[in-house]
Amino acid sequence: MIETKYKAASIGVYVFLTTITGTICDVIIGKLVEDYALNDVKILGYILAASASIPCLIATLCFYKSGLYYAEFKTKATEEKAAALIHADSLHVHWRKLSVDSL
Repeated sequence: MIETKYKAASIGVYVFLTTITGTICDVIIGKLVEDYALNDVKILGYILAASASIPCLIATLCFYKSGLYYAEFKTKATEEKAAALIHADSLHVHWRKLSVDSL
C-alpha cells in the first residue's frame, strides 16, 4: 500500500510515465510504418495488429498476477477483521453501537 503522503506523487509519476511511454510507442510505430509498411498494406495490418494485441496480452498477464496478490491481501484482511471482532467481543465492546460520544 502507498502511504497517504506519497499518493499524489505516485499518481503524478504514473501519469508522466504513461504519457512518455505512449509518445515513445507512437514514434516506434511511425518508424516501423515508414520503414516496412509504407507501400504494403499487409505488413501495415500486421504492425497494427501487433501494436494492439501485444499490450493487451501483457496487461492480461499483469492483471492475473496482481489478482493473485489481491486475493491473498483480501483473505488476510478478512482474517484480521474476524480476529479483531473476536477480541472486541471478548472485551464486551459492542462495535455496532460504538460512537465517538461513548468514548
